[in-house]
This record gives sequence, C-alpha cells and structure tokens, in this order.
Amino acid sequence: MLIKRQPTASEKALKFEFSIKGSKFLIKNFTDGDIYVDLGENEDKEVMILIPAATSQICMIQELGTPWSQTDVVTIIPAATSEKGVEVQCLKW
Repeated sequence: MLIKRQPTASEKALKFEFSIKGSKFLIKNFTDGDIYVDLGENEDKEVMILIPAATSQICMIQELGTPWSQTDVVTIIPAATSEKGVEVQCLKW
C-alpha cells in the first residue's frame, strides 16, 4: 500500500511525494474545512479539486499512457488546521 498522512495548517500547501508515479488516488479529508487538491504541483485553488470537510474522493488523471497521465506529487491546500489532517493513497501505478 502506498499511503501518506499529514496534519494540516490552514492555507499552507502540502506536497505528498510518492516513490512511484500513479494515476488514481484516494484522498481523505479528516479536517473540519474544505481542502483543495491537485494531482501535480499546481497551487491555484481556482483549478484544483474541492473536497469538503470529513469526506473522501477518488481523483484520477486521464489513463492514456502518456507521460502526463501519471504523477508522483499530490498537492493539497487545506482551509483548516487539523491534527488528523489528510490522507492520500495511491490506488493505481
């Protein structure tokens, strides 16, 4: 299993770096606020995936086998500070 979990600080971007590149990730938001997610290193919340508080979502990159169809970095910007934070699991690599 490829799982990483980190506590959050409000509005401070987190970079989850994996040893392999993946195309499908399960992202769990254990915080009391929204989180913004990018499958890559983008930090522009306007184009990031919004995951509400206390929910999870599977996020995927197109699966065409092109070089940009995988990433080893998931960027998350949380709206709230939390000890439990967020968890990212790479489901497909």
